[in-house]
Amino acid sequence: MIVIKLGGSVISNKKVPYSLNKELIGKIGNSLREYAGELVVVHGGGSFGHPKVKEIIESGHTLADKGFEVIRVMNLMTNLVVEALGQPFAPYSTPSLWDGRLNVRPLALAAKAGWVPVVQGNVVPPGRVLSGDEIVVELVKELGAERAGVATDVDGVYETWPPKGGPLKEASPCDVEAKGSEGIDVTGGMRKKLEVLEEAARYAEVCIFNGLKVVNFEKFLKGECPGTRVVPCRQG
Repeated sequence: MIVIKLGGSVISNKKVPYSLNKELIGKIGNSLREYAGELVVVHGGGSFGHPKVKEIIESGHTLADKGFEVIRVMNLMTNLVVEALGQPFAPYSTPSLWDGRLNVRPLALAAKAGWVPVVQGNVVPPGRVLSGDEIVVELVKELGAERAGVATDVDGVYETWPPKGGPLKEASPCDVEAKGSEGIDVTGGMRKKLEVLEEAARYAEVCIFNGLKVVNFEKFLKGECPGTRVVPCRQG
């Protein structure tokens, strides 16, 4: 099984609230459809979830009392993403799979049936953001996925930012100065991404690549890492 994370910065413009890159998503769908094995897709909040969370916090409310507004927006986003991806992608609401932890069984059943379940970073009870990257970790651990591809808007992870060369072939959160997020991002940007994905890298191959280049999905599905492979921090 393979897990694909479509970053919010790939499928939307974080600087333009409630925007969606439908043409690009359609091309990504065409690439993913060619994969013959089991596949689960996760997408980030992008220009939908992040602005809504920010709006709630800045209005003096909390996600405990207004988180349902984020869920509505994110479910709408997922439906639009799935519509753009085409068949056989199917929307699943992350909060509906949450019982204190992510219940992955419905996603496994869908994948075995030949569907491609699509879940999203979202708000879960009692009111916290469960990021798409955190979901990737749970899917890798609970479904036994062999590989996870994390599509972002940059070519990989760089040793310093701004970059002075190409992306690193391998990176851990311990030895790089990661890029922050442009636009609105309530989940921490690239540095937080590395810190979260390090756990998944202990169980599976994790590759961060540029999802704005559709050919990278094709390369990843063929077994390549067209960006940076995430590795655990070295001990000692």
